[in-house]
Amino acid sequence: MSLPWGRAGWRGSVAAWIDESLAELGIEPTGPVEHLRQRPWAAIAVVPTAEGSVYFKADPPSESFEPALTLWLAQRRPDVIPSVLCIDSERGWLLTRDAGTPLLKQITDPPDPTIWYDLLPLCAELQIELCASVDDLLALEVPDKRPEQLAPVYAALLSRWPSATTAPSQSQIDALVDGLGDTIPPSLAHEEFQDHNILLRAGDPVLIDWAEAAVEHPFCGLVNTFRGLAARWGLEPGGRELLRLRDAYLEPWTGFASLPQLIDLFELAYPLGMFCRALTWDRLLATLGESEHAEYMSFVPAWLETASETLEEKARLGA
Repeated sequence: MSLPWGRAGWRGSVAAWIDESLAELGIEPTGPVEHLRQRPWAAIAVVPTAEGSVYFKADPPSESFEPALTLWLAQRRPDVIPSVLCIDSERGWLLTRDAGTPLLKQITDPPDPTIWYDLLPLCAELQIELCASVDDLLALEVPDKRPEQLAPVYAALLSRWPSATTAPSQSQIDALVDGLGDTIPPSLAHEEFQDHNILLRAGDPVLIDWAEAAVEHPFCGLVNTFRGLAARWGLEPGGRELLRLRDAYLEPWTGFASLPQLIDLFELAYPLGMFCRALTWDRLLATLGESEHAEYMSFVPAWLETASETLEEKARLGA
């Protein structure tokens, strides 16, 4: 299956839609559409206007829920979500105002992770707020990875990926799901809550790129967050600083359980989150053409291998 942005006439359709959308909003473009990058998971463009830069994003079919989800979130939490100008849900198109500067560009040398003591509780508080909206999120076609949905699909995932020779056993996945129980309700997990998807607008955080979000156990969505903290912020995997940041994330959840209980649940959810990441890539790869599929086909087995190593205590938080 070819990606939409690989088809003839696609850029012309995008330009026409952007022009029409801006005209309806009374926003005057001051230059042509500039296509910034195209990847299997998104195509990004920007257009200058009299009111500042406007950003366009197109999702592949597997992630076409993102525009509607972003609009839904922006209507509820405009303080932390970009201002949405227009969406086309059928084509997976999203048009937003400039939302700030990526946190990634503000990593100092040496990195100072202090800001994460605010960002991680913010993530938790947003998830707690959205626990009551699971039905609304599922109606937006956000992928359903609630714990009770995970164990039944594991065997089918392994059958699609015979190259995943190092992976958790079915009994290990079942034990993780059973151990999590229902102490923490499901909510929206970003799955890519990290520095290149967190912008700073007048110093305040704005969360972008919800294409890999899912309804799941909230703690499952922090895998890439802690891996990014280790890889780019210089924190030692499993080290004291990373554990303090884990506890900062968990603190808002103490209305549901004690901190020691939450830590135990987090240790179960963390490897299960790697299975969730494997499912995200499995979904995306199923829609790609042969050449794109070949380039990224190692990702699903790699996530399952990392989950196995974590369960065997060969990998620590952030690894």
